[in-house]
Amino acid sequence: MKQPILVTYRSVTGFTQQYAQWIAEALGGACRPLADLSKDDMAAYGTVIFGGRFHAGSVDGLKQAKALAAACQVPRFLVFATGATPAAAQDQIAAAWAANLTPEEAARIPHFYFPGGLRYEAMPLGDKLMMKAFSAMLRRKKNKTPDEQAMAEAIAKGAREAGAQVDVFSVDQVGVDQVLEYDQLALGCPAMGAEVLEESEFEPFFSQLEGRLSGKSVALFGSYGWGDGQWMRDWEERMDRAGGTVCQGEGLILHETPDESGLDRCRALGATLAAS
Repeated sequence: MKQPILVTYRSVTGFTQQYAQWIAEALGGACRPLADLSKDDMAAYGTVIFGGRFHAGSVDGLKQAKALAAACQVPRFLVFATGATPAAAQDQIAAAWAANLTPEEAARIPHFYFPGGLRYEAMPLGDKLMMKAFSAMLRRKKNKTPDEQAMAEAIAKGAREAGAQVDVFSVDQVGVDQVLEYDQLALGCPAMGAEVLEESEFEPFFSQLEGRLSGKSVALFGSYGWGDGQWMRDWEERMDRAGGTVCQGEGLILHETPDESGLDRCRALGATLAAS
């Protein structure tokens, strides 16, 4: 008689393993790394759930897991994948699955996506080198991207419509002392590299500013292309330690280029800041 459920996985930095363990605990199943399984091991189970990370467009270990499940004639095979793409980016996730499952497989195999994270210290050397190269490329970008420019202008519009006088600057156009002359501030920076503030201009600027923000009401905003917003949570914590108040209780983050709904949120943030 077959055992009920096996959750197996290939994990590099630990996120996929953690999800696999949670699933196994919730379902009362076994949990084992794919590398430890033989054909006979997998054949003992009626349901097999495999998990791997999205890496360079592929789900790590999926081809091996599919082949092993087919050879064992597993009655029910399911797949989950983890990655840095936000769960809300459904089009990107669908495209990633389409690159890993044929249309027939996608219809037959239930598949799920879970957001992972970044553990730089656990990455293989090749991934670390790729991350360093990517981070260096991003550091060459200006701290105010077109996305942040659009967000800044929308926030300014919302504040002006609420009766406030508003000036908009990039950090290379204004000094810390001049910034502190304003009653309310809105600070914008995109997520860069391993989810950090832009390092060449904005981070030095904010480092000088944060020790003087006690009692200030500050709106934080920015865009991101991957990850889950950790750069903003870290920024909010720095604001809290500095004694400042984050407008609306949290920073406003938008995924890549803001759409009209995102710009509406920016305008609302500006109005709230003006009234604070």
